[in-house]
Amino acid sequence: MTAQKHLSEEKRQECLQNVSAKTGADMVSIERVKEISEFIELTGIPTLVEKWRIEDGGKETGRPTTVSNHAIFVLFQVLTCEFGAFSIAAAAEMVRKRMTRDTRSLLGLHGHGDQLQWEARIRRAFRRCTDTFDPYLGSLAERLPVAEATAEHNRKKADPMHNVKQKRIDQISDALTLTSLQYVPYELRSQWGGKFSVDGTSVPVCHNDRGTSELRDKFAVDVDAWWWGRSGSHGVDNDFKPLNSQRTSEAWKFGYEADLLVWTTNNPEAAHAFPYVCAVVRLKKPGKKAAELTLDMVDALIAAGYKPTLLGSDQGIVPGSAPAKLQIPLYDRGIEVCCNYGEGHRGFQGGYKGLIWVEGHPYCESMPKGLVNAVILYNEGEISLDTALERIDEREFYLAKPNGKPNKNGGIQYLHPTDHGHHVCNPNRKDAPAFCRQNSIVVPKEHLNLKYRQKYRFWTAEWWREHFTARSTNEGYNGFVKNPKKEALEDYGMRPIRGYAATYLAVSMKVVSANFRKTETFLSRTPEQALAVELKRQRRRVGTTSERHYEQKFWIAKVAELDEKISPTE
Repeated sequence: MTAQKHLSEEKRQECLQNVSAKTGADMVSIERVKEISEFIELTGIPTLVEKWRIEDGGKETGRPTTVSNHAIFVLFQVLTCEFGAFSIAAAAEMVRKRMTRDTRSLLGLHGHGDQLQWEARIRRAFRRCTDTFDPYLGSLAERLPVAEATAEHNRKKADPMHNVKQKRIDQISDALTLTSLQYVPYELRSQWGGKFSVDGTSVPVCHNDRGTSELRDKFAVDVDAWWWGRSGSHGVDNDFKPLNSQRTSEAWKFGYEADLLVWTTNNPEAAHAFPYVCAVVRLKKPGKKAAELTLDMVDALIAAGYKPTLLGSDQGIVPGSAPAKLQIPLYDRGIEVCCNYGEGHRGFQGGYKGLIWVEGHPYCESMPKGLVNAVILYNEGEISLDTALERIDEREFYLAKPNGKPNKNGGIQYLHPTDHGHHVCNPNRKDAPAFCRQNSIVVPKEHLNLKYRQKYRFWTAEWWREHFTARSTNEGYNGFVKNPKKEALEDYGMRPIRGYAATYLAVSMKVVSANFRKTETFLSRTPEQALAVELKRQRRRVGTTSERHYEQKFWIAKVAELDEKISPTE
């Protein structure tokens, strides 16, 4: 469950102290540049980029570059960790005014020049690198009418190198984010139990007025971007044009969507055992390819030597995805799911020979309809919350339990529920199905309800704890990396370089910076501070709307226990 490359404990501690937090000084310390230089070298990105450049027809020999592949990635990662603008101008100013001669020499940045000259050098180096992995071949020089912009977008996607370069830029992103996990000490990193959450967040590229509108029927220069919506799958149809009132609302943003795979806790009831960092990132058109990219992120995590076991997701990913694209591949990889169900997905979900699927779990078909539809009836206002929760608990009487692991074909044997050794239903009744006449039945893989199947019984206390924790952890990380005084992920003004590749690279480097901060903050806490953080977290849960669903008394007792522990230090 560890990555292939490792850092010594001494080296990791030294690096985190130098790269995790801005010192406030105008000059960039040589120690910070050294550590980020070593980080970039550890990712292997400069070597990869040069290999791809030659594969694409570039010369193996020639005039030495003023700004090397290694230097360009170091410069922009330093800028990101300094919470500066991800821009050519900012990089040039840093080289000229904020680096000593020794620091520049460390990166091979020799020679003199004014601001414009250094901008030109850095721009050439940036384009030289991104040309090897930009699937959309940069951004347009001007905004185009919708028809022309759409044609340009389709032309870019039809390029034979589009898919090749998409895989390359994903590899660049993975090299950055997965390498940042090595700065979490092994004894902490190895405690991660495989639970993770995936969710998308907006990455605007311009002010909404510069996207498409009912008044100005043109695209922004990023023709591969689109409108991101706050609800549902975050995506909208290609012919969508927000009204003036919508364009001034936070509900709509023109840009990309970043899917983040974030580590979550092994036990929602326990204190943090490791920092909740983002392991993998994918950048896409809003609302598109959620299933494919989620699976791609999982495979990247597995390829790095980690063992994901449980996906916590919103209903847009599971059950919103087609089973063949996500749920079935996850099942084949031994990864379970904890998800919510939207309207139309609750209650009865199918059956097989007398075994019925209700909200992700198998039951005997004799289970009363009032239990099957408990959540539906509550949402329609026909029963109270307490009654609904009681009925959820009563379902366990009819629950069919698996007997062993899946067979070689992926099927699972389920035992018929019994009460004191007898079937909970009458097996001799007329037209009794096979499951009720027998003690067990093997359900083939294609009838396992994989679209909706999940690990925890829906709406039980255990489900609420796991689902709430996974979702809130991911949302918390989103807020962390969007901090306007830090990485400011959502501030397009801090990412002036346009185009898919530049935006993707900026997002990945900002995640690296956030991971460094997360790790350093976790390691620097004293035991008293850790207790205070846990107390604040549990206090926040008590009294919230969600608490009614999962034992408010439990969390009240938890807070009381923490209060008793922390009171001597307050």
